[in-house]
Amino acid sequence: MESETASTPVGDSTGITATGAHHNQPVVERLWQGPLRHLDAARFGTLGSLVLVLVIESIVFGVINPRFATGSNMQVIGYEVSFNVILAVGTTAALVSNTLDISFAAVAGLSGVLTAVLATHDGVPMVLAIVIAMAVCILVGLINGIVSVFVGVPPFIVTLAMLFIVYGIQLELTNGNVIPVSSQLFYRVVAGYLGPVPLPVIYALVVVVAGAYWLRRTVSGAHVFEIGSNEEAAYVFGVRVPRVRLGVLMLQGLLAGIVGVMFTAELSSATPALGSTRLLTVIAAVVLGGTSLFGGEGSVIGSVVGVLFLGTLQDGLVLIGINPNLEYLVTGLFLMLAVIAQFLRKGKKAFG
Repeated sequence: MESETASTPVGDSTGITATGAHHNQPVVERLWQGPLRHLDAARFGTLGSLVLVLVIESIVFGVINPRFATGSNMQVIGYEVSFNVILAVGTTAALVSNTLDISFAAVAGLSGVLTAVLATHDGVPMVLAIVIAMAVCILVGLINGIVSVFVGVPPFIVTLAMLFIVYGIQLELTNGNVIPVSSQLFYRVVAGYLGPVPLPVIYALVVVVAGAYWLRRTVSGAHVFEIGSNEEAAYVFGVRVPRVRLGVLMLQGLLAGIVGVMFTAELSSATPALGSTRLLTVIAAVVLGGTSLFGGEGSVIGSVVGVLFLGTLQDGLVLIGINPNLEYLVTGLFLMLAVIAQFLRKGKKAFG
């Protein structure tokens, strides 16, 4: 059974049902399934177009305001996007498995609030407070998974309910107030700098490398794609679908917890709304990066490019004196085009 599963190219968007048609494909298509088997032409075009737009917008911002290309501004962009990059890795895995989790931003806030409350109000050692916060976030992901997988409630509904539950817990813990965290060591280790490089950037790179390797180069990562492509076929080929879905949602909870701790360290405080503004931005970045809303397609690298695109856009608009609220307009337009392209591709595959 393991050999049958392994016969599917890891991360192949067509899932396990594609292997039988391999020999009937043209030579050019088979070349894409060789060294570049993880990128079909449509997905490569989407990612390539986004990279091109990212380069163009960077050049335009740099020409209009030379401060954009300075090392200090690159630090600012890197620092700010690192949080969304980590969240995007979990969101990519969830969407690839055809599971939409919209509670992760609230879970990030819960992690920060728990860390602050335990360390500041209850006198719990900071390391232990962080561990407890991480455990609670993983538990939230597990609960999301149990209700969606074993009860059968759609993940969107489950995580929407969890979003309100988690936000209510934050309000109860803080009474709507800011909880200060005065530990300088906490800031230096979690959100400080290693020379000129912000530590959150380093942490984000570690998560990206680990996440990309897992999704593309491991059997369990392949199972995530297989479930998103064709869940029934995945069952037939022996994939433990419930276990994989639970794992994906628990991973989403863990990564959200990490980001919540980083938020708290950066601000030296925690509030109930911590991280709430990141939800739609992260989902938009992941979809812009080529991850399908229908499951079975996506890449961590594409999601990182999507995050960089939106982060660069926001920073550049501020520097050239244009209302940064235009970011939402531009994001919406690009997102609409990306979703339309996904629907067209989905329809083309469905009708041959």
